[in-house]
Amino acid sequence: MGKGTGQHCYPLNQEARRAHLAARPPVIHHPAPEVPARPATEDEIPTGAKRLIKAARAADWDTRVTYARGTALPSAATRSVARPAKVVACVMVTFRRVPPYTVAVGDAAVPAVERAVATWIDGAFDTAYTIPIRRVGARELRAIIDAPAGEVAP
Repeated sequence: MGKGTGQHCYPLNQEARRAHLAARPPVIHHPAPEVPARPATEDEIPTGAKRLIKAARAADWDTRVTYARGTALPSAATRSVARPAKVVACVMVTFRRVPPYTVAVGDAAVPAVERAVATWIDGAFDTAYTIPIRRVGARELRAIIDAPAGEVAP
């Protein structure tokens, strides 16, 4: 089993390989989305997202808002993997800001970039993450947005 055979990652015999592949979780086939991801229109953006976007733009964050409508992934709470979840509308807001300083990467100095992503499902705030990855709630995300560039929010 060498390079190029497609089997070099399975140093096991073929019977063990088949057993390994059979033990993988089932693939959940989702129907095509009703609305594939695209820029959101003004009326599709929830009120809470609009307020956060306004605050972010006032604090020199670039924002991008996307909308999609389709089946949600099964939630960890329901543990349902038998079929896709209900159809939902999803709005995702990405935030990006370049503070007035650089960071060292090897021998180079590159611009630092602050990023965050927030989602609303069927108009209700769902979750937000900062990058590097850290899950935050709506209030903490607002504190991050309002903090001066380059400063860690409380």
